[in-house]
Amino acid sequence: MHHQIDSLVYLNRLRYLPPTEKLLFTLMLFILSYLGGSLVQILISIWLLIWIVVYAGIPLGFYYKLLMIPVGFGVMSIPAIALEVSWGKIPLTQGIGLGPVYLYLSQSGLIQGGELLIRAIALTSCMYFLLLTTPVLEILKVFAKLGCPSLILELLALMYRLIAILTETTSELLLAQQSRGGYSRRSRIIPSLGLLVTQIFKQSLEHYRQVVLALNSRGFTGKFRFWQPLGYKSNPRYTLEGIIGYICLVFCSLLRF
Repeated sequence: MHHQIDSLVYLNRLRYLPPTEKLLFTLMLFILSYLGGSLVQILISIWLLIWIVVYAGIPLGFYYKLLMIPVGFGVMSIPAIALEVSWGKIPLTQGIGLGPVYLYLSQSGLIQGGELLIRAIALTSCMYFLLLTTPVLEILKVFAKLGCPSLILELLALMYRLIAILTETTSELLLAQQSRGGYSRRSRIIPSLGLLVTQIFKQSLEHYRQVVLALNSRGFTGKFRFWQPLGYKSNPRYTLEGIIGYICLVFCSLLRF
């Protein structure tokens, strides 16, 4: 999936927009998603869906799979939020009595869990918009212009590279195990997982050593320099639509939707 994300990031239709504008747009929507009501958060999620799928050209099925990650975690957390405990019998039809203890799902807890799920989807949509339309190195370059410490930028760049190495190694080893029937029977699952973790650790260290050797062979002096491979050009239509849309969302937020 990591290679697919990289290819979509570099080939999407919003690739040539200035990363500073996309970062500012994402930050403003992120703040509004956090502070706004449920209706505003739903509108932001739908609006960003249009930006990502229609304007940027990201496949809808791929974006749906990415969006299901926070949705899955959010749905699993709702019972923990809504579940309440009562001592003694209470007049509720939906609940489980365990002796003197009564477990039930409270209506206020379900509402709170639903609101948290909507907010999580809106905030994740903001993050996906930036990550699916702007390469990570260009985002780091914007941070460098804003005066972010070089140590933090270097750590972020190395972490991004190591995550790519980890996902690539894991997918290759998992494919090799599946082709050899490593998970065909229940008795093979645990040994196959143990072998997978061991090989991931070994090969990740080897890839890391190769990255260090490659940096040293190119005269790495302890500071990364981010290269700008192309010129950016603002789109008046996207800029105007972003400003008008954001003003409408702020207006809805002020009405306490």
